[in-house]
Amino acid sequence: MYGSSSDLLVYICFFFFFVITIVLAIFIIRRICWLIGLIFRMSVASPNFSSASLKLLILIILFVGSGIITYVQFYDRAYPYYSPSKQAAEINLNPSGNNYTFISIIIPKNDKDKIAQGASVKNDSYLLAGEIMTPPDWLRMFSVTDGFRFYGLVRSSDEKNFDKLPVDINISEKPGNFVWNYLLTLQEIIPLVNIEKHAVPIRIEGYEMTYPVKVTKEGFKYGQ
Repeated sequence: MYGSSSDLLVYICFFFFFVITIVLAIFIIRRICWLIGLIFRMSVASPNFSSASLKLLILIILFVGSGIITYVQFYDRAYPYYSPSKQAAEINLNPSGNNYTFISIIIPKNDKDKIAQGASVKNDSYLLAGEIMTPPDWLRMFSVTDGFRFYGLVRSSDEKNFDKLPVDINISEKPGNFVWNYLLTLQEIIPLVNIEKHAVPIRIEGYEMTYPVKVTKEGFKYGQ
């Protein structure tokens, strides 16, 4: 749930990463201003190069370290680990009349906790849309594992352009706040991990059905 200890850890890590980024930016800007003053023969104080170099090195180490820690926590929270041998979600369909069906999507978080989202939708073709994350080997050294997330039910049968369509049921646990949006934007600019969009089709025709869904490297599949 939002506001959990996992979310709080992401926010704390991001705070330090953000502060160090600002300090590093100010440090670099001041050195650029000194260089401009030197070029135009303005009266500028001569910096201590050994001290400045040491400060720059420390700031870069802190910047890289805090960035890695922030993203390790972010990926762990946003994309929980999946096992191809275990069920990742369960889709239950119960007819509610008038060409509508109540659909509930249950996602186990662990052995005890589950996420459940549901709504009454018009009988039609849908896709359970989500993402599968594959980290590089160097991030695996920081305990980042293959992960996934389902973000919504989309009314469509086209598995190629579903991410451009509005979501009928939002089942994402990602908070839509500044921290998460900023980290997502950085992920898109500098993709530290490989994230692929996938979807599994659901045909709702007014019948009572249960679909178990698994996650594999190839995508989402039905199966016990």
